[in-house]
Amino acid sequence: MQYVNLKPDDKAQQKRLAIPFDGSKFAELFKYITKALSWYYWGSYIQISTGVLSTSLTETGEEAFENFLFSLNSDNRVEKTIGENTVYFKGHQAVDDDQITVWKFQIYNGIYVRDSTLKSPISSSCVGVLTGPKNLIESYEELFE
Repeated sequence: MQYVNLKPDDKAQQKRLAIPFDGSKFAELFKYITKALSWYYWGSYIQISTGVLSTSLTETGEEAFENFLFSLNSDNRVEKTIGENTVYFKGHQAVDDDQITVWKFQIYNGIYVRDSTLKSPISSSCVGVLTGPKNLIESYEELFE
């Protein structure tokens, strides 16, 4: 652990505790969580052949998820908060293909993660996950990674 100086969201610079961890493992965790929640809420098993994109969302990425992906036609929706904002998630499942789902997760009311190698302070407070045909997922990978 170490302390770093951050300037979050147009606020004064603050000293924050930073804990280094492997972000790819963090994103991988949410792939499994998504598969479990799809089964739990909708009885849909995300197949091995289905593509899964899991990524930490920047503010722009979060807006794209909200405005484009969550606005798609879906009958199956879930939105839950567990604990006192310890875990928040929402998910939508496509009407015509149960393998197409979109999810957003926040941990600890929006824990901020950021790439320590970047010189600019790009950070993320949530994780977005998209499942569907691999060609669909590949087209979104270019946008979000």
